Formats: sequence, structure tokens, C-alpha cells
Amino acid sequence: MSPREFLKYVEQPEWESPRYPWNSGPSDALDAAWRDLLNAINIQVTPTEMDSVGENRTNRVRIENGNYIGALGVYHHLHCLNNLRRVIHWDYYEPQLREVEHPEGFWKEHSATDHCIDVIRQAIMCHANMAVYVLEWADDARLRVSTDLRSDARVTCANWDVLDNWARQRAVVAGRDHYLHAPVGSKVLEP
Repeated sequence: MSPREFLKYVEQPEWESPRYPWNSGPSDALDAAWRDLLNAINIQVTPTEMDSVGENRTNRVRIENGNYIGALGVYHHLHCLNNLRRVIHWDYYEPQLREVEHPEGFWKEHSATDHCIDVIRQAIMCHANMAVYVLEWADDARLRVSTDLRSDARVTCANWDVLDNWARQRAVVAGRDHYLHAPVGSKVLEP
């Protein structure tokens, strides 16, 4: 069953107060939250599902059970956002990543280039959020406008738990799921 067939939607407030660990600077807790969020970035897609969503199956990567390896767009967008976050905090991450080649699909040159920025730009424009954000007065005696924008709008969002549970059931697991042999002359990488 493709995600379009089971996805549920929920109405929720547009603006939520930032919450831990998402509102904190780099830390082990925040990195763990991002790893968990991206747990199902690579999923198994059956040949029938590939056909039903119009994907070309020629020369696509498969695993031993015959399924293809894919990623839902939302996970790719989150992956790019996480990479940009790490570039912003490069002073924290560079010492950790210095000795590791392309850890978890991350490398500074890839993330800091137009690829991730453009992928996120396209997603934001495609799924245009029409909630109105307004300025408010700062809560102090200086009569100034706050730098924060707020919205009391309610929006319809994908039910993340439903989507994420579906993807986690199909997650490609390193050490368990192995790629089929690549075409002659290709370099094979493990998931």
C-alpha cells in the first residue's frame, strides 16, 4: 500500500512553542532526536508500488528480497535540513566528523551547496502554507516590535505518526538488507 492510500491528516495549531530538544543547540540529545526522526529515510518499495506511483524500474537499486530502495520526499527534505543544521554548527560537528567519510549521508560540501537549499525551497513552495503570521509588540517597556512572528491559524497537516510508522515498517536496515549486485563495472555500497 502506498503512503497516499493510508495517510491521515490532522488539524492543529500553526504555531507551536519550541520544545526540547528541537529548540536547543547541538547536543547528544538533539543528535539522537534527529537520528530517530530519520530512522526510516531508506525504505523498501515493492515493484507493484513502483509501478503504481509511475517510477521507472530500470537500473534502480534493489535488495535481495526483490524490493527497491527508496525514500519518501519528506525524509529527504528532513535529511537536507539536518545537514544544513550541522553546517551552521560546523564548529561543533567538524571535530566529530573529521575522520569519517560521508557519515550518515552528510558531508559539508554537499549540504552547503545549492542541492539541499533548493530541495527545501521547492518543497516549501510546492506545499505553500497559507497561514498568516503577524507581528506583535515586544513584552517590554521600550515599545518595540518583537522579532518573532506568531500565528493563531489552524492548519491541516499530515499525521506524522501514521506516516512515520508506515515508513519504519519498511526501513532498510544495514546488516540485514543487502543490495543485489550492481551492473558490471559499478561500485557497490552497503545501505
